[in-house]
This record gives sequence, structure tokens and C-alpha cells, in this order.
Amino acid sequence: MSTVTTPATSEPALAAGPSRPRLDWRLRFGALALIWGFSFLFIKVGTQAYAPFQVTLGRLVFGTAVLAAAMAVKRQRLPRGTRTWGHLAVAAFLLNALPFSLFAYAELTIPSTLAGICNATSPLWGMVLSLWACRRTGRPGSASPVWAWGSSVC
Repeated sequence: MSTVTTPATSEPALAAGPSRPRLDWRLRFGALALIWGFSFLFIKVGTQAYAPFQVTLGRLVFGTAVLAAAMAVKRQRLPRGTRTWGHLAVAAFLLNALPFSLFAYAELTIPSTLAGICNATSPLWGMVLSLWACRRTGRPGSASPVWAWGSSVC
């Protein structure tokens, strides 16, 4: 729901529009946990019948279909700029296609629960690597050549 500030009181007032009941945050959080957790089980089941890259392709196609449906419902358009699509392509490869492929390949040899736990530790490893890189250089902005390359691309 969006809010509008009234000029006289500067208190937020609800914007005009139909009000729909919101689910409790615990139910939404539980649904998110189930969806996230079951994805690793589905990867494990998928790799028994398909190659890891086929499982990755299936996940990407399903995700694309869900996002396309959401954009259609909200009547939003795809971006038009070439530069934007280049950035999206790099982000899609590094943040979706590559990790999805690596998890599918890893689940050929490890249980899905271990893969889920490894995925859940990603933010912790990111923090540890950031702290290590910043301590090495003494400056947060020049941590490594990878960060320098990443900032020059954006």
C-alpha cells in the first residue's frame, strides 16, 4: 500500500484505492522458506532424470515465465536500452545461470540439505571476504582488481 502525506498534518494517510487484507508476515516467511527449501529437493530429483544444465535451463525458463506473468499482470514493459540489457545479461549469468548450474552439478554428489545449507551461508562468506579484502588494502573502495573491474562495468 502506498501512503500520501497530507500538507496540513504531515501524517501519512492511506492512498485511495481498494484495500485488501494482508497475510501475516509469519505465513509469508513460512511460504518463502518452503519454496526456497523445496527448490534444492527439486534440483536433486531433477538431476536423477536430467543433466545438470537441463535442470538449470528448466529453472531459468520457469523463472522467466513467472516474471513475464507478473509483468503482464502489472502491465509493465521490458527495458529498451542496449546498455541495460547488457547489464542484465551479466547479472543473469553471474547471479542466476552460473550458481544454478553449480548447485545442480554439486547435487550429483551431495545431499540437497547440504546444498541448501551451503547456499544459506553465502552472505556470511561474502561478509568474511569483504572484511578480508578491506583489511588487506586499508580502503573499502579498492579491495581488489575484481571489485575495480566490477565498478568500472557499472
